[in-house]
Parts: sequence; structure tokens; C-alpha cells
Amino acid sequence: MTVTITNDGDEVKTGVIFEFEEDDPFELKSEAKWTIGTLDVEEEITNTFRIEVDDDTLEDEYDLEFTLDDDKDDFVDEFGIEVGSDNSDLVVGSVMSAPGIISPDLEDIKLTIKIENLGGGDATFVRARIELPEGFSASSSFSDSVDLGTIGAKGDTEAVFFIDSARALNSGRHTGVLVLNYKNSVENEIQRLEFDLPTKGRPLFSIISSVTEPKKVGVGGSGRLSIRIANIGEEEGKETSVRVFENADFPIDFDEKINFVGSLERGDEGTAVFDFEIDNNANPNTYLVKVQTRTLSEGNILVEASTVPVVVIEGGGKWTLNRGFSRYRFNIDLCNL
Repeated sequence: MTVTITNDGDEVKTGVIFEFEEDDPFELKSEAKWTIGTLDVEEEITNTFRIEVDDDTLEDEYDLEFTLDDDKDDFVDEFGIEVGSDNSDLVVGSVMSAPGIISPDLEDIKLTIKIENLGGGDATFVRARIELPEGFSASSSFSDSVDLGTIGAKGDTEAVFFIDSARALNSGRHTGVLVLNYKNSVENEIQRLEFDLPTKGRPLFSIISSVTEPKKVGVGGSGRLSIRIANIGEEEGKETSVRVFENADFPIDFDEKINFVGSLERGDEGTAVFDFEIDNNANPNTYLVKVQTRTLSEGNILVEASTVPVVVIEGGGKWTLNRGFSRYRFNIDLCNL
């Protein structure tokens, strides 16, 4: 760097000293301090400095400070130096997910991470791998890494991953790590870049109990199935309903298949009741009836599935009939005729 100093004032300057303040990414390879002494009016003087730039410096503009002093005044300023580089510089540009809101108990969330190369050189043989925070996992053993090839200087590309969220996942901002292995113009590089996974809670339902009345229903008999659910999630579930599914292989016929429970805040419970009949030619067995909970949250319909048992036995069963304020219990024995 060639520095020229001119005395544009109207008096002679004495005790003039110019000095660079060395700072990253610059290193002075010549004497940083230049003692000038006296500088007459309109006198011009020139000196050359050798400055080295650190090898790993990224493309950018950097400031190199200097001081210019004389017997009367002190002056501090800086030179802006544009540094070019043949090295690549990879950063996370953006992170997008599908669905747009990450919530608990989801599978195959599509995670698209945009990787930008801000450097002046290509990054070649790029391979990206994600390290997920607690509460997240890769959807399969092959969905946590991807080969991206070459990311050119000033270019970008997208890495796509598929992940699952745990059922027990708190709302908030979770931090993942994108591990990049690649080769720049000089050597192999490994970068660990953090990215955010913002999550929002949702209503989640757990079946607390399922009871049939009677507990064991006889072939050809009838009964009542009561399913008690609780909202164990973080958000309210609106217009919540419970649905039971009939199976062609099961000898169970439900009078109504959908029972509305209503809106359930976090921690609230509700009960759905279904009357059913058992076919006369049923085989005694324990049948697992598919149950589906549906609820509305922020305009989205959320569905969860589970199963509850219904026990069918030979012979009679017991059930209760409600008439007004009285309850009558009947014991009926069935036998083969």
C-alpha cells in the first residue's frame, strides 16, 4: 500500500508521525510506524507499506486504522480495503417446513434448508447432514443426510430432509445443527451451522379409559361403550368428536358412530358413549375397535387414532336400561337350543 501525505495547511508541521494500527485480518510485513518529522506547506511525501491478508479471510470490506500525529494535533482515521477470496463461505440462508407450523406428533415433516455460498470460490463435493434437537428424529435412516454436489461462488442450493416430531414436544424455538462437509479451493472443510426449528403446541388427546357395560357382552347381546378422553396438549381443541369404526371382520354394530364431546381446554376431559349390538353368530373374542379423535385448532382439523377393546363371550351378558330416574338391571342367560 502506497500512502501519500500532503501538508495542505498554511503552516509548517513538525513532529509528524504516521502509524498503522494492525488488526485482523491484516498483518504489517514492514514497519508500521513512519516517522516523517517536518513537513513544509504544500510538501508531499510518499511511503510504501507491505500488508499481508490472513489466509482464511472471507470476501468483504475491512477497515485498517491509522493515526497521523504532529506536535499540535492528533488525527485518527481508517482505510476501507476490499478483500477478494478464492475460498467458499457457506451459510444457512433460510429454513422452511411443510407443514408451515411444526407441532408435536407429526411424521415426515419436509424440512428445506437453503445454503448460500457467500465466498469467491466454489464449494465442491458438498454433503449436508442434520443433527436434530431433543424431540425430533429423522423419518428414516436415510433422511438425515444429502449430497449436494457443487455450490458455486455467490450461488446457493437447497437441502431437503424429512423429520418426525415427538408426541411430548414443548412449544418454543429448538436449535438444530447442519453439518457441512466439502472442499474449497485449498482443503477439505467441515462447518457446523445452527438453525432454528420453531414449534407450536397443539391439542393432543389421550384415552384415559374405555368401559363396556356389561364388561363382557354375550353373543347376540347388546352393550354400551364409554370412552373417556383428556386433552394433554398445550392448546384448546374445539368441536372435538370421537368416532368409532366398524370392521367387516368384527361382529359389532354401533347405533351411532360419532359422538361430539365439545371444546376441551388443556387438561379438560370428556366422555363419548356408543351403544352397540353383537351378532348372533359372533365368535367369542376380544375385539380391538378403532377409535378416532377429531378436533379443530386454528382452522386445521387434527386427527388421532387409537383402539379400545370390546370383549365378547358365549352365553349371557348384563346391561343397564335407563328409564326416567330409575335404573333396571337384567340378567339374561343365553343357551344353545
